[in-house]
Amino acid sequence: MDMDFGLLAQETVELSNILRKQKQLLDEIDPVFADVEKNHLEPSTSKSEKNFTPSAKPGIIFVLEKGGHTFCVRGFATSNLRFRYQQINNYRDEEAFYRLKMDKDSDPNEIQYYETDTVEKADKIVKHMINRRFPIQEDVICNISDPGFSWWYDDSDDRITLFFKSHGIDRAQNLMQLGPVGDHRKAGIYFNQVFKLYGLLFPVKEFSCTSKSLSITTSDPSSVTFRMFRRIFLEGVNEFDLDYPFNVPIYAEFWHYLDQIAAFRKFWLHVFDLVLEDDQNGQAYIQ
Repeated sequence: MDMDFGLLAQETVELSNILRKQKQLLDEIDPVFADVEKNHLEPSTSKSEKNFTPSAKPGIIFVLEKGGHTFCVRGFATSNLRFRYQQINNYRDEEAFYRLKMDKDSDPNEIQYYETDTVEKADKIVKHMINRRFPIQEDVICNISDPGFSWWYDDSDDRITLFFKSHGIDRAQNLMQLGPVGDHRKAGIYFNQVFKLYGLLFPVKEFSCTSKSLSITTSDPSSVTFRMFRRIFLEGVNEFDLDYPFNVPIYAEFWHYLDQIAAFRKFWLHVFDLVLEDDQNGQAYIQ
């Protein structure tokens, strides 16, 4: 079958523009927290930073495979990024190269390092997102019968609206793609179980949750805790701790669920930045 490379290039440019607009929206959506965000974001490193040495913290060692209009993240969790970095660079760690599906003579600069708070969090990210192939332009490939893997977010100053899977056509134009941040089959159950919690966090005007979506409207858009709740989904930042009301057992369990969503979202943002990093001329994914 003949492939129209000009059309593919045009589609890729359009995708890049959409994703960059979404990233710009993230930068502008909550300027009150702009300084706070810098303290919460986990360190990330682009491939251009050749002299980077990771810390001794837990995290994920991975490589990004791109081909055609899809990409795959291959990697594994470790309790000490610096130790494994030294093993890979100084001793050509055969186990690491095998798990990354790389030849031992490959360039170590292709390997990426991502820090997490705990090795348990790194393990969860690996289990949920590693060794899966994702379409770069999910909105084009997926349809009603195949809704894809992403959650989608409809932004409003006073409302949080999440769609746990596909929501109509032109999703990328009208909604923000959050990535594979959770199991859409269980999301509605989790958010419904703690419906009383939201009123303890911020003033709730309207609440609706089904197996397909969640919508929470507040009567106080300036509420600090409402903005904190939004940032979990937008930026992958969980600023809540296990004090009241999250010290109640059922709410504590939900806190861990939110923390997991935040971890998946932040890693997804990091990976997609790397995907876009190679897209300098709009044709990086055409082979």
